[in-house]
Amino acid sequence: MLVSELITAGEASIALYGADYSENSNEAILKLTLNGDITRFDTDNSSLYTSVAGAELDILLDWTKFEAIEYNDGTSETYEMSKDYAGELFLGAITNDNGEFSKIVFSSLNTSTKPVLTLIDSVSTTGRGETDRPTEINLATIYLNPLDSADDVEITYGGIVSTNQGDASYTQLSHSLEVVTKTYDAIISTAATDTTITKLTGDVTVDLWDAS
Repeated sequence: MLVSELITAGEASIALYGADYSENSNEAILKLTLNGDITRFDTDNSSLYTSVAGAELDILLDWTKFEAIEYNDGTSETYEMSKDYAGELFLGAITNDNGEFSKIVFSSLNTSTKPVLTLIDSVSTTGRGETDRPTEINLATIYLNPLDSADDVEITYGGIVSTNQGDASYTQLSHSLEVVTKTYDAIISTAATDTTITKLTGDVTVDLWDAS
């Protein structure tokens, strides 16, 4: 699944390159983490599929709501993608002429250590020379730069997941992720000291003062 988070361009650059090379450090960047978790299978499928080897995910988003990620050396990227998985992993994207991706492809490249071709599994492995694979792990991170005028974006994803060391597969039905991409600053001024704010949503800090 994809997990979304808003970070700054400076934070994205540090995560990618170890230092802040962004053109505008405080610009909002959409961080999408591709997470694999085999425990999400329901009871019927958990007995059929005990490991995941890779996937081809179709990802649909409105690219007119995004702009390039700019760096202080005059270069820019349509998006950035990094591998989080520590093992042997193929990670790639299918893009159009504008460099905008429509598909993310990833697969295990491990053919030497048992269990082979396995990113995550539901099996406890204790044999000599074998590695116990996790049930859940972050595989990759995608960074996108939403336009300042975009209040929110919708991302739809789904595709074919390769399981059981490549011997089986299933279709991941499409999921939609709606992300609020605009952050707001607000000033609340009260003319009377008996004014009461009864409800706040989200992570909000409010400073009140008497404006009289």
